[in-house]
Amino acid sequence: MDRIVPIFIISHGTLASSIKETAKLIIEMRDDIYCLELKEEESLEDFKCRLEKSILSLKDSNDEIIIVSDMPLATPFNAAVMLMKKYNIFHLTGMSMQMMTFLLQKDNSYMTAENLCRRALEQATEQTLYLNDLLKGEKTISVTIARVDERLIHGQIVNEWILKVRPTHLIIIDYELLTDLFMANIYKAMAPFWVEVLIFSPEDTAKFLNSRQDKNGEKIFLLARSPGIYEELIEHGVDISEVVLAEKKYLPQKRKASLENKIAINHLIEKNVKVTVQEFPNEEATVIEKYKLKGIKERTRYGRGFF
Repeated sequence: MDRIVPIFIISHGTLASSIKETAKLIIEMRDDIYCLELKEEESLEDFKCRLEKSILSLKDSNDEIIIVSDMPLATPFNAAVMLMKKYNIFHLTGMSMQMMTFLLQKDNSYMTAENLCRRALEQATEQTLYLNDLLKGEKTISVTIARVDERLIHGQIVNEWILKVRPTHLIIIDYELLTDLFMANIYKAMAPFWVEVLIFSPEDTAKFLNSRQDKNGEKIFLLARSPGIYEELIEHGVDISEVVLAEKKYLPQKRKASLENKIAINHLIEKNVKVTVQEFPNEEATVIEKYKLKGIKERTRYGRGFF
């Protein structure tokens, strides 16, 4: 008989064991199910060591292992991600009862870890992530999103957009941070540790992207404080198809966008860049049309000054 892939359910509190006990009432359970729950005041390093010890206690710790963590970016999740570099782990995060009953039922014991995780995703909610896809990436490098947010990295970016986009790199294009190492380090520390945070000028961003064209599996999240940065980036040869604005102040009816930003947005639209306003990834984006700037003479197509 083929080896049954062990499943670790890891969580805060008693969630892991509660899900296992509830599943027993619904399905005939498979073997090799292990629950590991974060104790109060237990550190990430301590939990990681406990999880690794449990993995090593298996007869075949080098074979496939499925780990399901309760939520992304929390301690159990982070411990599993750290161990993915060392063991053959297939990691799902974001539990739902429907997904868990599918994973844990005995009838599915014959499936490989990869197939079982992919089938389980079909039963999952939109909040469930398959970390192996995130870390593996796509076949080619791509700029997945170019976003304008005056706050740069904050809770909304980390908890919603990064988990939705699943980038390998987050590039902050900002002149000010190039000389403010204190704030630069704070922003870098706020991002999930699997995302490489880089801080560049528009010119250096273009150089970096051009140097990575032969790299597979890289997805780039661009972040800037103002739309004018993307105008500069295009002038350096970067192909930007869409710019997403974080704040609703850019909507024409709000009339709160600065003249400088309106001019920059108009120039992006003239370059066939789609400009949208979208605060959260799960809300519908609003397309921005070219602003009507009465009595204002805009910059020339090739110049920087007003005429």
